[in-house]
Amino acid sequence: MTDLTNRLRQSRLLPVLGLVAPALLWLTLFFAIPLVIVFIYSFLTRGVYGQVIWDFNLGNYARVFDSLYVRIFIRSLRIAALTTILCLALGYPLGYFIARRGPQRRGILLLLLVIPFWTNFLVRTYAWRVILSNEGPINSLLMSLGLTNQPVPLLFNEFAVLVGLVYSYLPEMVLPIYAAVERLDFNLVQAANDLYANDFQAFRRIILPLTMPGILAGSLLVFIPC
Repeated sequence: MTDLTNRLRQSRLLPVLGLVAPALLWLTLFFAIPLVIVFIYSFLTRGVYGQVIWDFNLGNYARVFDSLYVRIFIRSLRIAALTTILCLALGYPLGYFIARRGPQRRGILLLLLVIPFWTNFLVRTYAWRVILSNEGPINSLLMSLGLTNQPVPLLFNEFAVLVGLVYSYLPEMVLPIYAAVERLDFNLVQAANDLYANDFQAFRRIILPLTMPGILAGSLLVFIPC
């Protein structure tokens, strides 16, 4: 053991291990071990009242191919993909706009972006339930303008799910795009304009490729939790 410690000290690995040890301990206790427990439980049997019966079988995995669960998986992937596309469509212009402001206004805009998320998630969800309800402001406005004679069903459907997901995960898309645009050297765009490239060509050939890491990071941050 002493020889191993001396070798680690001589190879300068011991200080590195000391730095990563807290993170490794945290991941082991709160990520790896829970995953192992869930993996073991996946082979067990559920009792009548929801308790775990230590009867190992592969029935839980066989149920994955049941048509009910297949439809649920496909619908979940579709909603996650739509949420990612909507967040990208809204988040890219917003992130670009914030990154192109001055330092003081940029800080204010970023603060306004994250302030709603200082509120409890459940409270914000119930706020959307009030907004989208039959007696909410949207339906009240539509009926007062004579655009509809009865409330439009905006709750308890896929539309409401998309609204909630886009609202919840939009900052996860905006912040990586903002960081990518902020690091962009806009002298390259000016050089493209000097070479007779229009705004669309400069965006497609320069801005979009150079901000692609932010787009990919934001898309992963949105799609995976959705």
